[in-house]
Amino acid sequence: MNIVSRLFKLVARYADSPGALVVKAKGGIPSTFHELNHVWLQSFAIDLIVDVGANTGQFATTARQLFPEKEIVSLEPIPACYEACRRRFESDRNFSIENMAASDTTGVVEFSVSADSGASSVLPMSELQKSIFPASSRVIKIQVQTKPLDLVLEKKARGRKIFLKIDVQGFELAVLRGASETLAATHVVLVESSFESFYEGQALFEDVYAYLVTAGFRFVYSFNIMRDASGRPMQGDFVFVRK
Repeated sequence: MNIVSRLFKLVARYADSPGALVVKAKGGIPSTFHELNHVWLQSFAIDLIVDVGANTGQFATTARQLFPEKEIVSLEPIPACYEACRRRFESDRNFSIENMAASDTTGVVEFSVSADSGASSVLPMSELQKSIFPASSRVIKIQVQTKPLDLVLEKKARGRKIFLKIDVQGFELAVLRGASETLAATHVVLVESSFESFYEGQALFEDVYAYLVTAGFRFVYSFNIMRDASGRPMQGDFVFVRK
């Protein structure tokens, strides 16, 4: 696709979804806003957004544009990212954030903080990750607290209609296993997942898919698909809804 074609495509997207410009200006994710900004999503009457793996608040910023005034609970284990996200939303009375990682156990784990903070994970990087994203292989190790999502939310999830977003670099199954009560109240799941192993021992898309289907969800669509140089799909964002 040449530059002119890309420009026309970009202009058309923003014309079709002007709110994406607001999201971009605020540091959110325009492509995610564009994919989710539909009456279809609003029909779920979501009243609680749970953002697991918040980084500096990019998704939460996007969610705030999609769900004005609804409660957002974010989790972020990297102290610098946590603090940046907290400051971003310090005047938002319906936002809260916890400095921890969601898991299926309560404790403390070693966490790899990458030079590219979005590539940070509880899991060690695979050679595939290092070869495709060499800059991300520069890491420092820190200790982070873990807690099941059900304990983080305690009784908050009961009777709610939850939108659950998970972006945890291969640690998705541990998050889901610690979220049975949360999932029971969840109507929409947005999860970043991979078809290839970017981290050692990570869950792949088929693992996440099987778990969510067993938990009563069905897969509906994907977007933001990343491909390698050959065009092979490597990872993306996947949307599931309660059956």
